This record gives sequence, C-alpha cells and structure tokens, in this order.
Amino acid sequence: MDADVAAVSREEFLMLVETVRDNQRRLDASSTSALSVQMTEVIKDVGDVKSDLGKFKDEHLRAHRDEERARQSTRRWAWGFAVAALTLVEGPLVLLLTHMRF
Repeated sequence: MDADVAAVSREEFLMLVETVRDNQRRLDASSTSALSVQMTEVIKDVGDVKSDLGKFKDEHLRAHRDEERARQSTRRWAWGFAVAALTLVEGPLVLLLTHMRF
C-alpha cells in the first residue's frame, strides 16, 4: 500500500458511499440551476469590480499627471519671480555703478 493513502475500514468506506448518495439526492436539478444562477451573478460582480478598478486606476493616473503639471507650473512661476526680483534689485545697482565716476 502507498504511504500517502490511509487505510480505511469497510464501515468508513460504506459511510462515505452513503454520504455521497445523500448528497446526490439533495442536489437535484433545481439546486443545480440555483447554483448556476449564483455563479453567473458572481461572475458579473467580478466583472464589475474589475471595471471599477480600471476606472479607479485611470482616475488615479490622471490625478498624478495633473499634480505633476501643477508642480511644473509652480516651478516656472517661482523661477520667473526670482529673475524678476533679481532684476528689480540688481538693475538700479548696476545702473548706479555704471554712471559713477571713480
């Protein structure tokens, strides 16, 4: 006998046979069709969840792109203000230094 296969008594085997027969009687055509309907509903629900996840992913990626654009715009404005401030401060100083006679 194989080491993986457990030895069973004749009584245990007959109990298993009886249990299988009872289950076959309980699972008539109406319960099978009910199970089929439930499985169809589960498949639809899984499809809906997949669709919702796809929409969420698209919206998430779109939000990241919008945030990146906003950061780039902010950086451009910051550099522009820095150059304007430097010009505003240094411009008159350069003008005064060029017109002074030493």
